[in-house]
Amino acid sequence: MHHVYLVGQGALYPLVQQRLEQSLQIPFLGPPQEVNPGGVHPRFVFDRSNLKGAVARGAVLLRMAEKSIHGVEVTFDEDLSERLPFTIGYDENKVAPQTLFKEHQRYRELIEKKLPVPEGKSKKGATDKVISLTLKRRWPGDENWESFLEFYFDKAIADQSTRMNAKRPEPYIRLRFSDDPNNSDTLGFVAELVQDDQTTTAVATFDGTAAASENKVITRVIEKGRGRVIHRHPIVSPRESGDL
Repeated sequence: MHHVYLVGQGALYPLVQQRLEQSLQIPFLGPPQEVNPGGVHPRFVFDRSNLKGAVARGAVLLRMAEKSIHGVEVTFDEDLSERLPFTIGYDENKVAPQTLFKEHQRYRELIEKKLPVPEGKSKKGATDKVISLTLKRRWPGDENWESFLEFYFDKAIADQSTRMNAKRPEPYIRLRFSDDPNNSDTLGFVAELVQDDQTTTAVATFDGTAAASENKVITRVIEKGRGRVIHRHPIVSPRESGDL
């Protein structure tokens, strides 16, 4: 085999490149490289010029094969838009995020999670603590997590000694998915702080530092009941911005 070509947006995922190198078992294949007009043609070619065009060309070839070759049946994943594109975790112990929802789970099948309340920060001169919850996400093929959503609660909770003296139940955070179109800016995720039989909805901030530069940040504020949603940039993988 003289040459291997990587085309299409999926070729940007490191796991795709890694699996190809392992599975093809071609001696001296090396990592994927872009074609250099003035240099030697690499054996493992990453075709950046056809990142998007490859999808349309591939669809045409599949359709042609389906119509012209007897017995060929082509199937497609038609429900990807209804599935979670990445794994979502909760950074509870500041060491390794705990997985809450796995990639490719259907949105409507995401089970509500009950989470412990993170250690909050006390306001100056007050015994109550302000609580925030940080969710992480990990794209398919990635080893590292990145910030996804950070929820801030506009109502503080009393410290543990105050709750024990008053015999109040331990508060918790309820994380759920809602298909309400008004929640689309946070992919439908809603965090609620439950204490003393009262529920407080969080203010959610989408962290856009991983995928958008400062001059490309899109800010949109939507007033939403007792909180607001701040959407700082589109839901996009860092690799879709053009970086390997």
